[in-house]
Parts: sequence; C-alpha cells; structure tokens
Amino acid sequence: MIDLVDLIQTQCVPQRNCLLTVTDITGESGFLYFRDAELIEANYATTWGRDAFDKIITWSIAQYALSDLPMGIKRAIWEPVDSILEEVLGTKAGEKVRSAFQSLPDTYDGTEAGPPEETTQLDARRLAFLSIREQPNFLALFLIEEGRGRLLFSVENRTLPPGEWLTSLFRRLGDIGQSLGGGRVRGSCIWTDLYMIWIFEESGTGIIVLTEHMEETHTFLAEAHKALAVLK
Repeated sequence: MIDLVDLIQTQCVPQRNCLLTVTDITGESGFLYFRDAELIEANYATTWGRDAFDKIITWSIAQYALSDLPMGIKRAIWEPVDSILEEVLGTKAGEKVRSAFQSLPDTYDGTEAGPPEETTQLDARRLAFLSIREQPNFLALFLIEEGRGRLLFSVENRTLPPGEWLTSLFRRLGDIGQSLGGGRVRGSCIWTDLYMIWIFEESGTGIIVLTEHMEETHTFLAEAHKALAVLK
C-alpha cells in the first residue's frame, strides 16, 4: 500500500502547489489541495475540510496522481499539515513532513497558485485563528463562509454543537442586528450550560468561538478583536 505521509513529504510539499488525488482500495477517491506547500483543502464525496482529511488519513491507498492545483480553491484547513499528522498519527508522522518543510529553499521561483496579496491574506487569517486558539478557556473555533460552517480547531473529548446549528445562529443574529438598524451583531456572547458562544464577523467572514465559562470576559473579547483586526 502507498503511504500518504510519504506522498505528502516527498511529493506535495516539494512541489508546493498541486492537487494530490488518492484512491482507496475500495475505489473511493479523495483530493488534497496544496498551495505554497500548505494543505488548504481536502475532499471526498460530499465531505470537505478537516473532516475529509481525517478520513483520508485512515485509507489504505492503492493509487495516486499529482496534477496542477485548480484555480479558485479557498482555504478551509488552517492547521499546519505536519501538526495534523502528528495529532492523528503520532510524532514520527509529523516530523517526517516537518523535515520536508525544513528542506525547502528560502526562495521559490515557481508559479504561485494565487497573487501575493491573496497569500498574505491567507497567512493573516491563519495567524488570527491560531492566536484565538491559544487563548485561555478555548474550546472550538468555527468559520462561516458562504452560508456554510466549518470546524477549524477544537479541544479533544468535548461535545460541540453541529456546524449547521451555529451557522443558523449566526444568520439569525445578523437578522436581529439588521432589524435594529445597527448592521450585523459583532462580538456577541451567548451563555449556555456547557460553554460560552462568541460570535464575530470581519470582512464578511463569520467566526464563532466556543470557550469555557469565564469571569474575565472583557480580556478574552479584547484579545479576540485584536487577533481578528488583521482581517479588516
């Protein structure tokens, strides 16, 4: 069988911009999208993002193919691929891919998959979301774009509300804000028995953060706004 970690280490990261198509022994096909050596999206059947990648990692791969990265693929996976592999498969898998990143030259003369300003914006978003993940009491972060919610980060062993429910909540709060003549509701917080739900919007992107109950809410809110300011 073909080792997916080896493919990412020896093929995808060095090539930087590519689409890796893998086929499981059952005949199921999966697709991994890499931009500037970063995994930005994954897909099989109707499943996308981190959920798709976590499933593809478990496959017994019989065939693979590399091709050019299609235009217009938006980033849905924000964690570094080596960190994901280390989380799911262990330290050795993460270190193998990390070594491929360390071997990349400092300069790159190949064709970029997107304009420099797009790459800069993607990096800013990633840093913003990672900054929020590092805040005390963090539980999960959902990204809402084009009416669809995606789970980007979460702690282990916590029951989370469905992405569809959070997307609906974000839309309803937006409708309330519009009806009050103040635009969308930004920086709102909803208390539940299990966690606190924080709702933000920057430049058309919805961000929902779940945290443990906390007393210093103003500190978390200030840090979240500071991290998300780069998206304006």
